[in-house]
Amino acid sequence: MPFLMFHHTSHFKSLAYIGLFGLLFSIKSLAQDSSQPVKTIPIVVSYFSHEYIHPGLKLGTEHVIHQWGKAKNSNRHYKPNRISLHPQLAFNVHYENHSVWIANLELSVQHQLFLGWHLAYSLGIGNLRHLNWGTTYELQDDGSLEAKRWASRSYFLPNVNAEIGKRINSKCSAFSKITAAARTNYNTIPILPQVYWEIGIKIHVPTKSKGSSTSKPA
Repeated sequence: MPFLMFHHTSHFKSLAYIGLFGLLFSIKSLAQDSSQPVKTIPIVVSYFSHEYIHPGLKLGTEHVIHQWGKAKNSNRHYKPNRISLHPQLAFNVHYENHSVWIANLELSVQHQLFLGWHLAYSLGIGNLRHLNWGTTYELQDDGSLEAKRWASRSYFLPNVNAEIGKRINSKCSAFSKITAAARTNYNTIPILPQVYWEIGIKIHVPTKSKGSSTSKPA
């Protein structure tokens, strides 16, 4: 089993704080709705934390497989219930210890509640890359220690997710999400439970001019 020792390295906490500030600024800047139809690509940006204390960021998008229902407002184009795929990239940091990078794919079902609120549930499969900061010492079979700089290892990461969110307007929606995951084959542990929490927005980025499309963002 590896014996791990870590060097102190520079902090990356400022990256997460800058991302959180940008998230709040984006919500404010997108507060004004538009009544004109536009073809869009959904971009999801969120503050992504491990066990509520280790900060990080997540980026993703959404591909709608099937949608149905009618919105309980004046927007007749918007269909609130959907089944969709969500490819995602994320990272978070454990100060002076290691960082984690995650590539994940979720299959989700979203249901409308009321006044633009929704619930969503999803199953995901992911790959987690654990990157040690500084120097790692691994115990060899002959009893000696081998030093490695920036050692890393990958783990399979199945996960389940629950989300609550609210549609702000045709440009964006906000959400909060919790993830329960299982890191497999972590040293001598078959399954290591992981809990992640995030808060973020989904922004509909235009891909065509308003005059060239007749569809609303999904």
